[in-house]
Amino acid sequence: MAAEFVCTIAQSGGDYSSLSSWEAAIECDLTASSTRVYGGTRTGTISDGASVTLYRDGVSQGVTAEVKHATDDQILLVSVSDPSAPQSGDQWRVDSSNYFTISDSGDSAAAVAEITGQWTSSDNAVSLDGWTTGADNYIEIRAVGQARHDGKWNTSAHRIVSSDSCVNIHEHYIRVRHLQAESTYEYASGAWITNSGCNGRIDIEGCIFRYTGSADPSRGAIQESRPDGATGTVRIWNNIAYDFRFAVLAGDWTGSMSYVIYNNTFCDCTYRGIADNGGSSYTTWYLRNNLIQNCYVDYIGSFQNHSTNASSDDTSPDGSSWQNIDASFVDEANDDFHLTETGNSDLIDTGTDLSSDSQLSFSDDIDGDTRPQGSGWDVGADEVVTVSPTTTTPAPTTTTPAPTTTTPAPTTTTPAPTTTTPAPTTTTPAPTTTTPVGTTTTPPPVTWLVELDAPLAKIVTLSAKVQKQIQIDAPL
Repeated sequence: MAAEFVCTIAQSGGDYSSLSSWEAAIECDLTASSTRVYGGTRTGTISDGASVTLYRDGVSQGVTAEVKHATDDQILLVSVSDPSAPQSGDQWRVDSSNYFTISDSGDSAAAVAEITGQWTSSDNAVSLDGWTTGADNYIEIRAVGQARHDGKWNTSAHRIVSSDSCVNIHEHYIRVRHLQAESTYEYASGAWITNSGCNGRIDIEGCIFRYTGSADPSRGAIQESRPDGATGTVRIWNNIAYDFRFAVLAGDWTGSMSYVIYNNTFCDCTYRGIADNGGSSYTTWYLRNNLIQNCYVDYIGSFQNHSTNASSDDTSPDGSSWQNIDASFVDEANDDFHLTETGNSDLIDTGTDLSSDSQLSFSDDIDGDTRPQGSGWDVGADEVVTVSPTTTTPAPTTTTPAPTTTTPAPTTTTPAPTTTTPAPTTTTPAPTTTTPVGTTTTPPPVTWLVELDAPLAKIVTLSAKVQKQIQIDAPL
């Protein structure tokens, strides 16, 4: 297997700031034994096109090469004079201050442009031409992170806007993933597969193609220019395309091409959705789970292999149950072609499971969401993700009782004041005057000192009669 040599494409801070500048710098014969990619560490500056010499323990090994590009941790070389010579720990030197220390003996290469970061302006068209590619030595363009759209046209993500065809494909092993491509000229396509043909495999996955020109469009979002005699395979899945003349226009008059077209959403094309431009005797078609809406004719051709393809007219190759279906989109007027959760019973959970398909197996959608989300696959590019109801669970109505930690009355029981004023010890003695027998005498009043809680005290004078009637147990 080849090793991917990955360059970053970013509006600022990447290896390159556009796809076209990357293509011009990296273009080479990826299949040649003298084209090698090494992992390791860059020291100093190593410019594209520089000549380098292999050193081991400070001694030149007499092996030379040309630099295509060096990142912080990889270097891609062409014209390596002896591909078997390099060893881990060797240095590819421009000079003693600028070199790349390798951590392996090298691999054959696949070239990858990885688009990253936010984009405040659009990129230009790219033409993949002048390379030599192979099944393992492919070219891949992919958008990741903030550069990748979210299933709807996104002006903060990477996007190509061009009056030319946005991605021109002249090579045989190409992978295009998660791009946005806008054609502004009626004779421009989103992805144009040229008449040099495809004798390998071209993959177009998860892209959004749109036409915004003022004149009536004349090209397809994905169009093959009838590469007579071609024998390759084009696989197209999880894409959205709208407002072109065709969504997919393909077909070969003399070769044996195969088109695998799965789980796409194509809308509002002025002439055809998926159209066989050649003849079924030369092209083998595989159509599954596609959703086409509001094209002049949704499907036209003799498609040999098909299942669960929906149309808004009566042209679905899968019969009446898949025809005249009116899809419900989140915001069709503003080109948001995600399916709504309701109103799509014909499309949700009704598709064909392609996770083990012999032509193309996958298990995600244009957003990267896993398929299926429900009991089956959804039709079209979008797999509906059911959002759990936002019925916020109210705080339990079990009114929290006042804490049962009944705060005990402070144990610091304030003792009754200890300054108990003792009753005066000067008790007034009863008068000693004796009353003669037979004489009713009124006893003299007795004076009581009654102590209150302090600081007050009150003198109470009680008669002897009252004294007999009252028993005082505590201070008044």
